Amino acid sequence: MKTGDLLLENKTGLERGCIKLEKESKVSRRTTKQIIAISKICPSLGHTDSMSCAMMIVGSQLAKEPVTAGEAQKAVFLSTEMGPHHNRHEINQKIRLIYRKLGIRIAPTDPVDYINRFCKKTGLDKEIAKTAKAIIANSELTGILPPAIAAAGIKIATRGSDQEITQQKMAEITGISEVTIRTITGALEKQIEK
Repeated sequence: MKTGDLLLENKTGLERGCIKLEKESKVSRRTTKQIIAISKICPSLGHTDSMSCAMMIVGSQLAKEPVTAGEAQKAVFLSTEMGPHHNRHEINQKIRLIYRKLGIRIAPTDPVDYINRFCKKTGLDKEIAKTAKAIIANSELTGILPPAIAAAGIKIATRGSDQEITQQKMAEITGISEVTIRTITGALEKQIEK
């Protein structure tokens, strides 16, 4: 057994999931500390896999570096070697429960909060991130899949550059389907043309 495996063996599922989020989803240490802090503030909520996913989502939202539900599920289920048997409805219920326990109103996630991390995961430079943020800031799309809006903004921002990214690659990085990215990209392009 490797030294890294021994270190992970003594961690809780949530802590192992946070380590995977740092490595694979490129979230900062500050964000994972926020997630662990929530688990310590709300110990009575338990530590099921769906609760761990919800804590990751809430902690990352509060740290202004949100992860998608798919990323949280992947981190938790890989860390416990289980399949994705929890549905999003159950995770969303747990998210609302955590916010209620913390006494915080749920605010919609801003698509711009996803851009830096998605660009980091794809290896795109800061200029692309800046352009994508401007595209999204000038759009009127709200309330629909903030990570998909961010992915579409990045897709549009890379067009014509030497860093152009395919829908397939964007879907792999973000965990959002190619169809959703294509649909949101079309909606954003229509707004740009106006």
